[in-house]
Amino acid sequence: MKAATEEVEQKDGIKTTKVTLDEAAIKENVDKMSATNQNKIIIPVLNNSDAVSALLNGQMLKNMKSKNVIIEIKTEKAIYTLPAADIKIDDIANQFGDHVQSGEITISLKISNPSKEVVNMVSKTADSKGYQLVVKPLDFEVNCNYGEKTIGVSKYQGYVERAIALPAGVDPKKITTGVVVNSDGTFSHIPTKIIFIDGKHYAELNSHTNSTYTVIWNPVTFKDVEKHWSKEYVNEVGSRLIDDGTGNGNFSPDRAITRAEFSTMIVKALALKTSGSIGQFSDVPNNSPYYDYINAAYEYGILTGYTNGKFGPQDLITREQAMTMLLKAAKLAGLDGTAKEKVINNQLKDFKDSSTISSYAVDAASKCVSYGFFKGEKGYLNPKRNFTRAESAAVIIKLVRKAELIN
Repeated sequence: MKAATEEVEQKDGIKTTKVTLDEAAIKENVDKMSATNQNKIIIPVLNNSDAVSALLNGQMLKNMKSKNVIIEIKTEKAIYTLPAADIKIDDIANQFGDHVQSGEITISLKISNPSKEVVNMVSKTADSKGYQLVVKPLDFEVNCNYGEKTIGVSKYQGYVERAIALPAGVDPKKITTGVVVNSDGTFSHIPTKIIFIDGKHYAELNSHTNSTYTVIWNPVTFKDVEKHWSKEYVNEVGSRLIDDGTGNGNFSPDRAITRAEFSTMIVKALALKTSGSIGQFSDVPNNSPYYDYINAAYEYGILTGYTNGKFGPQDLITREQAMTMLLKAAKLAGLDGTAKEKVINNQLKDFKDSSTISSYAVDAASKCVSYGFFKGEKGYLNPKRNFTRAESAAVIIKLVRKAELIN
């Protein structure tokens, strides 16, 4: 039984391939799978198409979800890896109407070249910022269709992988990060690492969203960290577009960091996006440069405000407060924090000031030490001391590395 049919169309110089999965064949394959395994259905389309779509219906998706199936579309340019469970098909069916059954919904998973307008916009942004584009931009989309109505899946609960192939001759060491192209043409960091598959290097991007992506080379060095202990970490957050520094080529590594700055750094590092709902805090107006980042951090549970409805964006953060936020971010990044309690408790006994840690921060402090995010200084953890910008850069890079989101 053939598992899929392929349709190729050439129009206006654009080659499009649509692969329609056969429901009976897919069901037969899925039924043989064990739900205790991580199963995969691979859809290879290696015919140099400009756009590739894989089509299936909602019932097929539900069957796949029951067996923990991951759908993988593979072209010459990219590999899109999407767990079936990440498309909330029942919720989508409800959006179409109470009478709509999941099997009546067609789902399209698509990798394509963006429009000329988007390509020009990407090139213009790269030129203006001094970024070197390593690959041509690519669109990744998931759309659900019923009748004349389409609902796009633009956001996922967890990270979804897309690996973009590096062109022949590109030095994989000269890759800084993958980026998402925002609607205004700006770029935002996406956690990225270099992987090697079947004799080819790829930039693996982990994102919560669907959009247009590319990969850049953007080495940044800040003048005031040249001889600072944090040089590697600080320059990396700059190169990855996580923090722009404080102006004039400086980072101000020893300056205490504010709640707004630290929240923004975490959100950018993890590539989190706000849902666009009304802001939560009366002292963070919608024209604040931190508005979207603070709201995203709130929506993802990384932070809470004060009981008076304010956030205190310019308030300084202590090390124990930073640990609390960082642990929440670590869980979002896929670190489960299930180290044995005995081991964790022993971590804090090594510090002479462990008894001064606030009760709310003890668990976060112990796990952050266990993960290697915090090491203390001369036997002291200094939980009440203000957290610096350099320390923030260090723990955030350690976090995304520990979560294997970057190399």
